[in-house]
Amino acid sequence: MLFRFLRKKGRSYAFSCIVGSGILFFYAVMTGFGNSVFRAAVMFFCFLLAQYFGAEYDMISSMSLAGILMLLEHPWRLLESGCVISFASIFSIGMILPIAKELWEKRSQNRLIAGEFPAESPGKKIIRQAFFANIVISMSITPLLLRFFYQWSPYSILLNLFVIPAMSPLLISAVLGGLLGFFSYVAAFLGCIPAVVLLRTFEMIFRLVKQIPGAVIVTGCPPWWEILFLYLIEISFFFLWYYRQKGFSVIFCLFLIAGRCFFTVPALKITMLDVGQGECIFIKMPTGESMLIDGGSTSKKNIAEYTLVPALKYYGTDHLDYVIITHTDEDHISGIRELFEQNYPIKHIVLPDTKAMNSSNAIQKAGKKKGYSFLKISRTDQLNFGAIHLRCLHPQKGWEAEDTNSGSLVLYLTYDKFTMLFTGDLNGEQESLLEPDRGEESMPSVNILKVAHHGSKNSTTKSFLEEFQPQKAIISAGKNNLYGHPHKETIKKLQKNGADIYGTLWGGAIIIESDGQKYKINYFKRG
Repeated sequence: MLFRFLRKKGRSYAFSCIVGSGILFFYAVMTGFGNSVFRAAVMFFCFLLAQYFGAEYDMISSMSLAGILMLLEHPWRLLESGCVISFASIFSIGMILPIAKELWEKRSQNRLIAGEFPAESPGKKIIRQAFFANIVISMSITPLLLRFFYQWSPYSILLNLFVIPAMSPLLISAVLGGLLGFFSYVAAFLGCIPAVVLLRTFEMIFRLVKQIPGAVIVTGCPPWWEILFLYLIEISFFFLWYYRQKGFSVIFCLFLIAGRCFFTVPALKITMLDVGQGECIFIKMPTGESMLIDGGSTSKKNIAEYTLVPALKYYGTDHLDYVIITHTDEDHISGIRELFEQNYPIKHIVLPDTKAMNSSNAIQKAGKKKGYSFLKISRTDQLNFGAIHLRCLHPQKGWEAEDTNSGSLVLYLTYDKFTMLFTGDLNGEQESLLEPDRGEESMPSVNILKVAHHGSKNSTTKSFLEEFQPQKAIISAGKNNLYGHPHKETIKKLQKNGADIYGTLWGGAIIIESDGQKYKINYFKRG
């Protein structure tokens, strides 16, 4: 824009090129030369070459060259959100928008000739074209935004009508203020005033919009085949609308969406998140309820912001129906306390009904201060989610625990033929109390055991394993942790008992899926 402005003012090609390139380089250095900036720099260089040689500038060709150079340097950029969305935006501007505009203008011209609507004023035409371009670009990148950020803001199309035009004066003001700062603080302050005013205005608008219901819709992370499916819906909708089949276009798209839902079979999904030295298990019920069993770490900071909430969004969850706290050690509750601070929507918080877990407990104080409700359970209590039952095996009501670990909640999950045991940080001494309380209706063994206390030496006794006979065992522990978890003896006992062992310290998050008859367990792989 600056290059063209200087050329129109009669400045030489060399002067305009030096000024434009200098400011772009200055901006690139300030922003760390990210993917978008590198792409813009290469494309601007191609534009300058085209101007110099008198050739026609082709946006798609210059974009392709930028992509090749970036991938030659770092091939994994192909998987980075910033890189993919940046190129998708340029592709939509350079390829999709001109085609859509041509088709739309052709249709508008035909309707104008037919007298279906009067001619537009220049101002109204500019607004309509800007809105149309915004819709086309938004439709082009929205499926990718869902893939990388797991959420969508319906109001972004309207907001972009104000934000995008303001970016040029904002950038000019910011760069001008930075340059003037070398000579005078007062001049720099005056130069930055427009940028500050615009940023404060945007911040105020975004805060207001965020309060509107449906401002952010959490969709989860769609696989790549669903991304292609979304593009198919968009293309079908556009062409059917263009050919004036409005009613049919809506019905057809609804049919495609309904077909997508029909072929999705609900399953029980259990994820042991990788939180380092700590523990956090997320459960998504086939009936739609969401549950978190513990959520803390002593080796990672801000796990709610960087692990828990992103994981919940990944699974399409914007609230939690149940948060179960097995006990109140820091490595099991630090992230839950952060959720409290964020006022994250939680319907029920479940605690063990022990004497130590009274109203003066710190986690209860923090939760009640934010308005959360607490529920206490003890042995024989049960939570039901359709065909899924979560039965408490420990502790007894009013249990007097010597330490927090011995009073850990132990939960026995059954889903038709699938069974799993959650043990918190239970000690070996208390494990013996579980054996006579499974009930005759229980399965003769558990499919999956969540190994107690991160696989410590003092848990998972031989008699306990012989009683429950787990087929698989999952362990949450941090790499090279100070406690030596999981202990070699515990690993040997599990192996000797025939259990396949999975650990977050070896492969990251652990994913379990079951339809009630069969189950599969794997380390997390983004598909």
